[in-house]
Amino acid sequence: MIFLILLIRLFLPASIFAAPQISVISLPSEAYPLSNFPVSFLVTNAGIGLTYYYKFFGGIGDSTGSIKTTPDLSYNSAWINFPKFISDLGASAIINSTAFVIPEVIEGIYNFKIKVALVSNTGSGATSPTYPLSVVIPEPTPTCIPTPIDTPRPTAEAISPIISPEPTIPIVNPLILSEIMANSNISEDEWIEIYNPSDKTISLKNLCFYDASLHPRCFSDDEFIGPNSYYSHSFSSGFLNNDGDTVTFLNTSIIYPSSPKNFTYSRQSGANWCFTDSSQNALNNNCNNDAMVSSEASPNFVSPLLNLQFSPNSVTAGDDFNLVFSLNSADPYSLRLISPFGSQYFPFSNFKDGYSWLTLPLSVSKKLPSGNYPLSFHLKKAGSSHLFDYQLGNINVEATVPSVRSSSKITKSKVLGTSTYSCPQCLDNSANVNYFPASTLRKVLPDANFFSWPFLFAGSILFLSPLLFPKLYSV
Repeated sequence: MIFLILLIRLFLPASIFAAPQISVISLPSEAYPLSNFPVSFLVTNAGIGLTYYYKFFGGIGDSTGSIKTTPDLSYNSAWINFPKFISDLGASAIINSTAFVIPEVIEGIYNFKIKVALVSNTGSGATSPTYPLSVVIPEPTPTCIPTPIDTPRPTAEAISPIISPEPTIPIVNPLILSEIMANSNISEDEWIEIYNPSDKTISLKNLCFYDASLHPRCFSDDEFIGPNSYYSHSFSSGFLNNDGDTVTFLNTSIIYPSSPKNFTYSRQSGANWCFTDSSQNALNNNCNNDAMVSSEASPNFVSPLLNLQFSPNSVTAGDDFNLVFSLNSADPYSLRLISPFGSQYFPFSNFKDGYSWLTLPLSVSKKLPSGNYPLSFHLKKAGSSHLFDYQLGNINVEATVPSVRSSSKITKSKVLGTSTYSCPQCLDNSANVNYFPASTLRKVLPDANFFSWPFLFAGSILFLSPLLFPKLYSV
């Protein structure tokens, strides 16, 4: 039975067993009634090549009716009317769309959410976290009433028609990528720089960078970038590959090649990019020819497609379990877990139809606290020192339940001097058991040793008496 379940989990789409995860990439700082506003969002942990519906909704508090996907589609509309997207080979998708604010709203902070559902099974879906959206009522344009003009003949006073205000165009986040430091000195952090070309201070809340594997690195809630200013975001741990990677921010993705030591990949005029000397939080330097030559001489590594095909819903600290992977490569690779606990490298094998497979055996540390942990891995190609970083799936670790005897308190009973083991973990105390200590049994029952030794001594004398007393047995 366990083998059959493993085969089903191995060959069926991962989305059947795990809900997709949704995160907003970009959302305007303000939206207006009776208008659309742009939304970009990322869906990960979806099934490979599956089709999903998606809808936008939200309001103040628990309301779902103030923000909609389109003016014609309410939150309760049938799924078949909503737009669709198809996940890629990485079980993910980036969707650029628009949402709609209904006319009858007041100014305030609205809760914005996204929901997705499988076309083949709309009962299987997922909802994003809540994102704040500021809805603002635009100031109306003053009505223009011309001054009456006297004419030679009497005429009725001309009444000018009321001029309606022009629809307001939603604000699109103007921030742009400016500079990428992927290969810094050992004692220094990596960083990515952005630039604000507008004349307004912009909040960076909920904005994230993504690498080629769609791993996010997000800003905290209290960070801002001033008008016409640069802002660099540092990473204390490795996020960007030195040998080339992709950086996605808002609706822009920049692919940089192998990065020379202590040079940055910088934006130039005309939206061109090249390697330059670092100019953190300042106007970018011009291209450095030596750095560009060094980059061209270095290999550019492309990470192969790694899929987590099977993972248990939960494990207990101290247990052994397996993860099953497929890798879209015929080359020899090995994989190890690096977080939340470690393992040794295990090689992929069983190459078939462009994929190789690996059942990765793991043991959870008994000291690992309970909780839900993201799983991080290192993939290494045979004969190469380059490591590819992946974060795939999560594992729920449950605490080890101590045994009854070791974790219980002994309380004395009045019946025959018995003692009771109490199980604090059992809600109905169903694991309580009674036992009789030796000290209690001595008070109730005779001591067996008291009777055994005399009888044993007497029996031995009787058995050996012909030898000890031969005259008594002589004729």
